[in-house]
Amino acid sequence: MARRLYTLPDSWGVDTSAKVSMLYASALADAVYTAKDGTEHPIEFLFRYVSLTDEKKWDLDRGEVDGILAARGPKTGRRLAMCGVQRVREPSWVASGLQGTLDGKNAARNAMSVGFLAGMHLGDDLEGLANPGPAVKSHAIEYCKALYGEAGLLALFYEGFDWGLRPEDVDELQQAGVVPVAPLFWRDFAQRKPPTRGFACQQEEGNARPWSLPFLVDVDHAAPDRLGGAIVGMRDDDVADQAGDPALVTSDPANAGPPEGTSP
Repeated sequence: MARRLYTLPDSWGVDTSAKVSMLYASALADAVYTAKDGTEHPIEFLFRYVSLTDEKKWDLDRGEVDGILAARGPKTGRRLAMCGVQRVREPSWVASGLQGTLDGKNAARNAMSVGFLAGMHLGDDLEGLANPGPAVKSHAIEYCKALYGEAGLLALFYEGFDWGLRPEDVDELQQAGVVPVAPLFWRDFAQRKPPTRGFACQQEEGNARPWSLPFLVDVDHAAPDRLGGAIVGMRDDDVADQAGDPALVTSDPANAGPPEGTSP
């Protein structure tokens, strides 16, 4: 079935570093999350991990993507939207402009190899940095350039412990001409200082095995940020959102763009 870009509305989903079979994707599509305020929310999207360098057996692959997108909740008939994030290194890693280029190129190659579409956001986990400051800003800028230049993918930076970007660095990333497309931001459960534009996704505290799943998940709340920026993922075409830029929509993942650790 053809795939289309899908802009996440105000919605709830999960991220996991575990492999997700079609069976468990179907269970997630039926799942409902009860937030701390007692409100209930259907699970509508799933973040899975693409390789940092070479693919490992626990990383996302094309067969897993196909199964997740094809899955329907047996009770509700709902499908999940698919989103991606690149794995992070062990804590105390060192960022640089060169490393940002290499990571961005690897992320683009690995994401497109599993069937992601140009125009999607891809998460970059900027936590556990040993050298916060200017070098991390250079890393982020070059990551954005490589990700977009190699595959037309958009950056989504994850803010967790030992976050390497300063407020002034984040603001610079929003200025015209610095990167091809201004990135969005996703934070962990802690009370982080938001960038000027705010966050497009926020993680709930703790991870768990809800809904009788045999693996850990984090629950995430996605919503447009203060500037209206929203995360773009993908879904099968019978449920895809056509409200976005039609130039970014493709039905053939093979033509979606130019050729070529720890869990948030």
